[in-house]
Amino acid sequence: EPAVTREARLYNCSLDTFLSILVASPPGADAVAVVGHNPTISHAATWLAGSPVSLPTAGAAEIQVDIDSWTDIVAAAGRGALRALRAG
Repeated sequence: EPAVTREARLYNCSLDTFLSILVASPPGADAVAVVGHNPTISHAATWLAGSPVSLPTAGAAEIQVDIDSWTDIVAAAGRGALRALRAG
């Protein structure tokens, strides 16, 4: 069963904090879902996708990043593929 972790540091955090949270994801996790607030979540999505992503309230973005480990996420700047963008 997938683990659910509540991370209070996501609220209005910097990109560096956001990335440090992703880096700490479980090593065997093939996917991570992050629920957050703007502007942090749109900024992080833009950083990962390499193109502007503006998420509305209750919006969602699916970004695929080709990495071997969550510790590699920092080097993946702009290399993510925006697979889906859903309005709230």
